[in-house]
Amino acid sequence: MESPNAILLHGLPSKEEYYDPKQPSLSNAHWFPWLQKQLIVNEIQTSAPDVPHSYEPKWATWVHEVERYEIGPRTILVGHSMGGGFWLRYLLDHPEIKSSGQCLSRLG
Repeated sequence: MESPNAILLHGLPSKEEYYDPKQPSLSNAHWFPWLQKQLIVNEIQTSAPDVPHSYEPKWATWVHEVERYEIGPRTILVGHSMGGGFWLRYLLDHPEIKSSGQCLSRLG
């Protein structure tokens, strides 16, 4: 049986937040570090990509970034804000992905 993995996807920052050297990277902001640690200690390989120039969302850029990772039936998809909306559209656009129903989304 394939091992589970998780992909955590951040939301939409402002341009100021994106370039602010005092702010953590989006993959290390909010509750992402806590969740990533919980998944890792439970033997779930976890990735939290930072989408380049995410303050100006371009669908192709987000797709390119997540498709660097394995997405299979045991993949846990987590999205914060726009990241959740991205996962919903991505799954609708890719009906060949047979998910076990594990998609956590926080919109807004």
